[in-house]
Amino acid sequence: CDWSSDVCSSDLFFEQNKTKRNSIEFAFEQFLTKGKKFEIKSTISSFNRNIITNLFNFKGNQTNYFGEASLFIPHKKNSLVVGINYSVDDFKKKEELYTIPLQSFRNNALGVFAQQTFKFKENTTLDIGIRNDFTNYGNHFLPRIAIFHKLNEHFATRAGIGLGYKNPHLLKIGRAHVWT
Repeated sequence: CDWSSDVCSSDLFFEQNKTKRNSIEFAFEQFLTKGKKFEIKSTISSFNRNIITNLFNFKGNQTNYFGEASLFIPHKKNSLVVGINYSVDDFKKKEELYTIPLQSFRNNALGVFAQQTFKFKENTTLDIGIRNDFTNYGNHFLPRIAIFHKLNEHFATRAGIGLGYKNPHLLKIGRAHVWT
């Protein structure tokens, strides 16, 4: 193999994955009257990927964005959080020396959510939440419920159930599907 040229044609299979990542985060919070709190948070990450095997050389750039705005509203021993968020997963293929079934893609998601927390005892809370995400792949309604109990100052237990989804992501599909 000639590692300086990033290509190898040996009979043995090998894989080299080079990733460079840059990330920046932003957070803002404003305390309002009666214990309310308004928050904005955002993250931008950029990944430069270079995948090399004896079969192909692949280069691409992946940029991820996430932003959220939420409002926390306390009421006696209970609380409510409502918000909206937006995320983007944007991949641009730079070059390939051999054909592989992977192209540029973009996943977008806009979500709205609400969570009510009820405090029953000093150490026990119940969370009931809903969210609705609008994505490239449709609308996802996601209810959830969880109970949290603090056993002592060192141990706690939590049980919950809810619905979720995951958009297809071409860079995370197994080798059997992408590389053959």
